[in-house]
Amino acid sequence: MIQWFPGHMAKTVRQLKDKSKSIDGLVDIRDARIPFSSKTPILDQVFENKPKLIILNKADLADPILTKKWIKHLESPIQRVIPFSSQVKLDKQLFLNEAKKLRAKVHKKFAKAAFTPPLYLAVFGIPNVGKSTFINTLMGKRHAKIGDRPGVTKSVVWNKVNDFMHFLDTPGLTWQKFETQNTALKLALVFALKKERFDLKTISDAGLDYMLTHYIQALSKRYPEVAKNSNIETLSNDKNSYHIFFEQLAKQRQYLASGNELDVERAHETFLRDLRTGLLGRLTLEHPPVD
Repeated sequence: MIQWFPGHMAKTVRQLKDKSKSIDGLVDIRDARIPFSSKTPILDQVFENKPKLIILNKADLADPILTKKWIKHLESPIQRVIPFSSQVKLDKQLFLNEAKKLRAKVHKKFAKAAFTPPLYLAVFGIPNVGKSTFINTLMGKRHAKIGDRPGVTKSVVWNKVNDFMHFLDTPGLTWQKFETQNTALKLALVFALKKERFDLKTISDAGLDYMLTHYIQALSKRYPEVAKNSNIETLSNDKNSYHIFFEQLAKQRQYLASGNELDVERAHETFLRDLRTGLLGRLTLEHPPVD
């Protein structure tokens, strides 16, 4: 079982509890490909009943049909859900519009006043969910550190986005213990966990299993020769045969290790990279509960 809760994150939780009274609402950034598994742990416990703007980040990589279903499932009177991609300018404006609505609601007693206080929002997101990129997109400049590894932000910092909104940036909060190993697998598939913390074959097998079940045509489109030679139509009937797919991928790409043997590990890495970066198409790795 993969587990991870660095010491600086426990310190962050204590700091946030101290600041809770000065926070008007929350920005809960999630990965649109795993909207449930990527929710920030303990958030609702620390900030019970605070209004929330849920950002389904990297929406350009997610299955648009399932994203709509997730939005319908997650929205409630105290939380709005916004699909977001830093590459789409309209998404930034959609967020700003929702933030203005929230400011008017939170500070409604100032509706007729000459001055309305800024909206103070605490921004949360698990490691590598794109929190810093989101903040930079909103601020219009490279302000927060950006990295392709989980856990870049290390402290709690206030940022002025504009005259009507301030962000409280926080380190990516993660888990003391995962509810299920399946949750850990999904997080690893989108690289929300450091790669040193999972077994490469286990994660790539899990990804292949999901693709065979839900997106088999995308596999065939990306790897036509591999799909044909590994007979992927029958692979899902026997999980012990998944190694055939990766051996065929290594062979097709001419991945060779020492001794002129197939470098299957490199094939696993290629598959995971293609899945994470959208080369396998827009996909979502979990479905919303049926209401």
